[in-house]
Amino acid sequence: MNDASIGSASSVAPRRASSWSSPEAARSGGDDVRKRRRARVSRDAGATRARDGARRDDVDGSPAARALERASDDIARDAAGSGDRDATSRRCAARAMRRAMRLALAWCAMTLGASALARGARIGPERAARGGDRGEEGGGERPSTRVDGADARAPRDRAIEFDRIERVSWRPHAEVYRGFLTREECDHLKALATPSLGRSTVVDASNGGSVPSDIRTSSGMFLLRGEDDVVASIERRIASWTHVPESHGEGFQVLRYEFGQEYRPHFDYFQDEFNQKREKGGQRVATVLMYLTDVEEGGETIFPDAEAGANPGGGDDASSCAAGKLAVKPRKGDALFFRSLHHNGTSDAMSSHAGCPVVKGVKFSATKWMHVAPIEDSATASVRFEPGVCKDVNAACEGWASSGECTKNPSFMVGRGRANGNCMRSCGACPPGTRDE
Repeated sequence: MNDASIGSASSVAPRRASSWSSPEAARSGGDDVRKRRRARVSRDAGATRARDGARRDDVDGSPAARALERASDDIARDAAGSGDRDATSRRCAARAMRRAMRLALAWCAMTLGASALARGARIGPERAARGGDRGEEGGGERPSTRVDGADARAPRDRAIEFDRIERVSWRPHAEVYRGFLTREECDHLKALATPSLGRSTVVDASNGGSVPSDIRTSSGMFLLRGEDDVVASIERRIASWTHVPESHGEGFQVLRYEFGQEYRPHFDYFQDEFNQKREKGGQRVATVLMYLTDVEEGGETIFPDAEAGANPGGGDDASSCAAGKLAVKPRKGDALFFRSLHHNGTSDAMSSHAGCPVVKGVKFSATKWMHVAPIEDSATASVRFEPGVCKDVNAACEGWASSGECTKNPSFMVGRGRANGNCMRSCGACPPGTRDE
């Protein structure tokens, strides 16, 4: 290196050092540079916030989203106002947070949009606009799971309202659902049953048959499972409440008790082997008893052997039959659910129950007995045929028809309502043009 280069190099430093006339001026100039830098960063952050605000409005204007955005903006402002070495990394972190959040919000919006489109396709745009599965009045509704061939105009199923369920006993397990049926449903079941009511019977433990008995003096009849859309809807509601599938239930038995009529203490579980066969669903596990009318006096359902300490439900107006016992007073629309078996499958001796004599008024009720297994016996289920088909479903139909069962037992033989009968061909009830296959 020559002297000229040394001289030129040494001549530069004094000029750079002499940019400020004193240490105080140097400090002041440095402060000005930092202020300008902070102002520039602040302007950039403000522009970024404005752009992000517009995007946020397009994606999601929820309070939660705005709160998250404000948090990321706070980080950016802190970074802009600091002169330390971490300012740049903190600004980058804030921008990364905003980008990730915008992507997440966009994904949620697309997911919800796709869900809404799928739901509209499933339940229809008009129903989706009304709120879909939510009922317009108390209780709400859910989409109906209809049985095959159900009328599309049938009412949708009502949701279970758990605040209406009252525990009345632990031993036996018993609870009451207030307002389980509507008044219209009660009247519908009565109207279906009344023309076919006859003397009630009980199970003969020696052979599993049905016989009249002095312990049961009511009139009754059986509806078929899924006999019409109202019956099918109630059966689905029972399954939702009790967690026992519809296929495990017998058809409703509708009963009428007039003055003095009663059902003395008994068990609902079978004590014969015939009715516990697999195709009949095995043992009865539980019962739902629905009250179709108010009863002015008497008619309570009592559990005489319930565990001591259970709260009596008869009240001050209880009949002499129910006084001092665990009792449920019949009220139109209420339903009583109790178990006949313990959870280990053994019979519950405390499930003995009775229907007190009616003192004043008329008592209508509908009983659903439920089994441990599906019921495959066609005697309790409605029969379904393919379009254009009408046939006998039992090999004994011709013999039954010749003995007069078509008129003695028309519901089973010929059918009722939308339900086909088991022996329509032998009874001559098949529509013209149908085939037997």
